[in-house]
Amino acid sequence: MSGPRYERKAIDATIGMMAEKFPVIAADKWLSHRPLQLGAHALIEAALPDVDRRLLSIAIRHYCGRVRYLQAMIADDSMRHDMAGNPIEPVSGGHRECAKAGLAGILAKRQKQQAAAREEAKAKKAANKPAPEKQSDPVPAPAPVVELPAKKPASLSDLKRAAQLRKAG
Repeated sequence: MSGPRYERKAIDATIGMMAEKFPVIAADKWLSHRPLQLGAHALIEAALPDVDRRLLSIAIRHYCGRVRYLQAMIADDSMRHDMAGNPIEPVSGGHRECAKAGLAGILAKRQKQQAAAREEAKAKKAANKPAPEKQSDPVPAPAPVVELPAKKPASLSDLKRAAQLRKAG
């Protein structure tokens, strides 16, 4: 069963409402994030009863899937924080490993998308490049050099006789 699809703006707005209620939640994805306490989902739902539960679940999933949040989870000294922002317990090894796998998946997907974008740009550039002009008629090959048999140079008497024949004839 598929429910309604929410736009990114609605999800971001819901994360903003969560950040207004709880100082531990960073509204902006570029700010540093802190791992939330276990069971934070139920506390957030209780604090925001007017927000659609499905939208709230999606917003929490998006928040906890952010690169900054996952990086905070895998840090060596990472601590979970209560909803007021106070550190309460270290992140467990299993949760840290799960965050590492999630982060690796995100980064691999980004690399694949970037490689595809580079290939697409390369193909687009090649498509826009003008094709080399084709010559309609091929250039004929040069005629082979034929060597004539060597003649001895004409003597003066031969030249005089040839001139007389031209005049007479």
